[in-house]
Amino acid sequence: MKQKIIFVVAILSLLSLAVFVSAYMEQIQGDEDRITYTASVRQGWNLLNAGIYTNILTVNSDIQESDITAVFVYSPSTNQYIRIKPNLEEDKYNTEKKYYDGWTSKIHSLSAWVYVERDGMIEYETDDVISMTERELNSGWNFVSVTENALGQSLNDLKGTCNIQKAYYYLEGYQELDLNMDFPTDMSSQGLLIKVSNSCQFGGSSVTPPQIPN
Repeated sequence: MKQKIIFVVAILSLLSLAVFVSAYMEQIQGDEDRITYTASVRQGWNLLNAGIYTNILTVNSDIQESDITAVFVYSPSTNQYIRIKPNLEEDKYNTEKKYYDGWTSKIHSLSAWVYVERDGMIEYETDDVISMTERELNSGWNFVSVTENALGQSLNDLKGTCNIQKAYYYLEGYQELDLNMDFPTDMSSQGLLIKVSNSCQFGGSSVTPPQIPN
């Protein structure tokens, strides 16, 4: 009888674990505008997709707003960080909006540094995000958010007119990304840091038509 009870308890434990895991399966739902990210985070700094919006947490999120103590985005126009949380640096943020001609979706599409107080799973919604396959990159370093239609493709597939020199994600330190590696679904927890040699267009054609004759 004792063995039967132990067996039943073990089965119930496994079932509850399976439900927890499936509820927090890492995924990206959506490609433009509103996207829901479900991702694992570790205590400390995390480079998250569209991390500027991690304060829009869903009711399913294990990580709560009180667990997030800092959010920073990188400004390509000034080559410095803008603090989003705590205490938004409004002057810097407004300057960045002017740089993008008020097109805030370009700022919202940046991956961001997010400091989390504990390990856990985070689920958050974004708004007004540009598809990764349509992103414009500046010469130098770019903070890039992965969107759904980039999954299953590599950076070399997506590079368009870009000459990619280096690419990293961050997992307890910078990890170099193989440019030929197809993005797996668990890239939902990894924003990217990409260095290009030229201002360019992701996903666009890298082929140019013949020149007009003299």
